[in-house]
Amino acid sequence: MDDKENASRALFEGFSDMTKTLFSPESTKKVAALWIDNSEKAAEQALKFQAKATEWSKNTMFAPVFEMQNSTARSYVDPQLR
Repeated sequence: MDDKENASRALFEGFSDMTKTLFSPESTKKVAALWIDNSEKAAEQALKFQAKATEWSKNTMFAPVFEMQNSTARSYVDPQLR
């Protein structure tokens, strides 16, 4: 029984140390910063793709619609445009 108790205690202590590392304020800040940076990059790439996908409409009657759509989407992503 003593070996099982030691193994359980070691497992619990290892898990406890892991959660201290993962959920520390420093780790949380790093994860949040990475999440924000990657979200901004993904949004920027989506906007570029959207603009490229609607290039065909430049000389058509649909151009103003797509320009407004791109402008509106960009204003949501880039708060300086608001």
